[in-house]
Amino acid sequence: MKIADKTVVQMHYTLTSDEGAVIDSSEGREPLQYIQGAHMIVVGLENAMVGHEVGDKFDVKVIPAEASTRWKWA
Repeated sequence: MKIADKTVVQMHYTLTSDEGAVIDSSEGREPLQYIQGAHMIVVGLENAMVGHEVGDKFDVKVIPAEASTRWKWA
């Protein structure tokens, strides 16, 4: 099943700096879970997830302009 809007996604991740230093990781924890298209994760990562399938492993570089969520806090 390909990742598309309104699908629940679980993924393991490792967030690194441009220099390769690990900033955060799901290693040793439960995978991150979110609903695709619900704007629960940063824009650049959510966009990169579209079309991938279970078991895919890939790298994503998120540019600063896409490094925030679309949530609007009141």
